[in-house]
Amino acid sequence: MRYLLTISFLLLLSSFGMQAQNQDDATEFNTCPYTDAEFYQNIVLRYEYPEQRLVAIDVETGNVSHMIEENLELVEWGVMEWSPDCRYVVGLINRYAGMRLWDVVEGRFLQSFSYRRDSWPYERGAKVAWSPDNQQALFRTQNGFFIWRALNNSTTLLTYPAGIEYYYRSPNLNTVYWDYARNQIITSGNPGAIAFDMSSGAERFVYNPVYLTQELSRDEQFYSLDSTIEVSHDGKLLIVFTDPTSSDRSRDARLAVWDLNTNEGIDLNVVGAPGSWDRIALSPDNRYLVIGYEYLRVWDLHNLAESYEERRPVYYFDGPEAFIWRVEMLESDVIETYSDDGIQRWDLHTGELLD
Repeated sequence: MRYLLTISFLLLLSSFGMQAQNQDDATEFNTCPYTDAEFYQNIVLRYEYPEQRLVAIDVETGNVSHMIEENLELVEWGVMEWSPDCRYVVGLINRYAGMRLWDVVEGRFLQSFSYRRDSWPYERGAKVAWSPDNQQALFRTQNGFFIWRALNNSTTLLTYPAGIEYYYRSPNLNTVYWDYARNQIITSGNPGAIAFDMSSGAERFVYNPVYLTQELSRDEQFYSLDSTIEVSHDGKLLIVFTDPTSSDRSRDARLAVWDLNTNEGIDLNVVGAPGSWDRIALSPDNRYLVIGYEYLRVWDLHNLAESYEERRPVYYFDGPEAFIWRVEMLESDVIETYSDDGIQRWDLHTGELLD
């Protein structure tokens, strides 16, 4: 979906654990993986221990292309995250002591952040989420969540209403929607989704599935961290999928549809339909909602029953034989699935595989 970024989990920590004095051999993470990006350069980042400096090395010549930062004393470091346009890079330094943000194009240090090591199941999710224009990023740190802005290299702390402890409203950054039309950031969180003002960082609204909030105690909600969001093509509808089975397999997942203009929502009856990131899709006309995982389930949002119990899928299909990685609806009557069986297209109404 437009402006919706699906954020990968933190790269394996072993990939970062490179001692600074052994940087002669670059790893795959030290060069930007987005080769078609606007600011891509055929360079590799290297920390030179004797000179205590971080430099960009021209891959073709093997010579220093330009300086990134001087007088930088590191014991250990590794590339953690590149911006999608290859201009900015985040490094994890000195055995998880902190994160450091650099502008690779201009060759300068920008910001440092504390690093929050996860304590499962309380804290999970990505550490950085980039905006679609690469001009902002959301950082998850030891001291909270910060919006960083490239324009003036400033940061803003995300804040919560008085009396609310942040870990009961903790974004997980698995999926983030940069809602420019409403000047807010919506991130998947605990246990649903949370909207923050893009300018002030203040919490605006919490999109929790109603039944989940009523059923679970505050402590039980604390454990229900597996949530993801999807936004309609026109930016009007927000889908919030929350899976409490991460802490209690006896509970069903929850699925809610929210109107972003009115902040009114309605729950759908999922009943034993577990899902995961990027396995939810909306039709272009906002009528049909699809969940894919071991099978396909379809709801007709234009014809929902008054009773929650009766708001079940209108179609139940087996779909591919393999587990579904991603599901899309680029046409109103066609479901597209991505799995080990390849990319396949299915008729929305019959479930038949299309040629």
